[in-house]
Amino acid sequence: RDVTGVQTCALPISDDEAFEIFGPQIETFFRYTAEFMAQYKDTTVDTYGFYRELANQSLVEIPELPASETRGLSPAAAMAKAGARAGFFCVGSPQTCIDYIRSWESTGVDQLIFISQMGKVPHANLMRSFTLFGEEVLPKVRAA
Repeated sequence: RDVTGVQTCALPISDDEAFEIFGPQIETFFRYTAEFMAQYKDTTVDTYGFYRELANQSLVEIPELPASETRGLSPAAAMAKAGARAGFFCVGSPQTCIDYIRSWESTGVDQLIFISQMGKVPHANLMRSFTLFGEEVLPKVRAA
């Protein structure tokens, strides 16, 4: 069976570098998604029922990390780190992303769709992320 999960994906060299580079875009994506969903919270129009149901659920609550784990990170990077730790994002080093992808195997998910461009991530950072994914992550995930 084909089961697909949609996740964000960012792969610089280290976890904290990934959180700093992609954190602001992840934060913006979540803010805009929340604003989009909020407009349907009280709708009575049946065709928007799906959005109404989603808007009335607390789909994502990103936990706060202890200060010791976010020291030196910007607020957006700290949020990205907390979200990655909670399993919402595939953000970090190649090994962190390999571990994340493998964590889905036991759930029956056999396809993941990654969103890599969400905002103003510099082109060089995106290309580095794609290169690391192709060279470091895919070969190890496929070998498993």
